[in-house]
Amino acid sequence: MILTSLSFMVFIASRRMYRYKSKGESPMTTASQVVVAAARNRHLKLPEDCTTLHYPPSSPSEATFSVQHTTQFRFLDKAAIVSPSTQEKKGVATSPWRLCTLSHVEEVKMLLRLCPAWASLLVFFMITAQMSSTVIEQGMAMDNRVGSFAVPPASLASFNVVTTLVLIPIYEVVLVPLARRATGEDRGLTQPQRLGVGLTLL
Repeated sequence: MILTSLSFMVFIASRRMYRYKSKGESPMTTASQVVVAAARNRHLKLPEDCTTLHYPPSSPSEATFSVQHTTQFRFLDKAAIVSPSTQEKKGVATSPWRLCTLSHVEEVKMLLRLCPAWASLLVFFMITAQMSSTVIEQGMAMDNRVGSFAVPPASLASFNVVTTLVLIPIYEVVLVPLARRATGEDRGLTQPQRLGVGLTLL
């Protein structure tokens, strides 16, 4: 309680140092617009040159966040096709439910590429959620005796912390150098490889 109160006071005292950003459009709205626009333009043919897709010039502040076009999930590119009827209406704002920018299309593609990783983490979080919910009930139902000593059910959650503290140095000192020799990666394994190995051992 004391540390929570102290952290809250630090949070309030530092509010002038925070970087505030005005609220933008909802990501769910943008993703829905891309899907709807692609469905409406499904009869249009994709151009061979991606530069003809709707990609309005960005301001200098937005140039750093530009997204490069990819060929994966090309059916979503139809949301950025400028139809002949749209070209005739110069100077008239087109509804984002009919025409989306290429950057919005690429953002939706990124979400789709993340879906397999999200799906693979479901089992992991189903198991780890028990460490903060039903672990004490499980400890009360299991045989917690080690010889003549009985492990208190409320202390079972500490084994996860102790195991992590012990295994991380071993991983960094022993396993990372071995993996670095085998893969050539500076960190031993790439992040997707770490996820795959961890889920396999789980």
